[in-house]
Amino acid sequence: MAIVAAERRLLGIGRNRAEQEFEKMYRRYAEEVFRYALLVLRSRPDAEDVTQATFVRAYRALRKGERVRKPHNWLIAIAHNVPRQSHRLGAN
Repeated sequence: MAIVAAERRLLGIGRNRAEQEFEKMYRRYAEEVFRYALLVLRSRPDAEDVTQATFVRAYRALRKGERVRKPHNWLIAIAHNVPRQSHRLGAN
């Protein structure tokens, strides 16, 4: 029986290490990143945006080979900087 590409991804076959690491990180820390962003921003939609942007940046960094020793601290630092960087971009 042949396994098609979509099924391979669902089964975790053929995924690279960065994708596996990212998925574990997302499952474990997404709620904490969201709660942090909500506490700081006091806006659910903004906290959702920051959470999404945080994990997009984390994924890109992992794909580039970045090694993370303390994922929780790293993700919170990214979440802390996302609104600052967005504000800086919007000011131009």
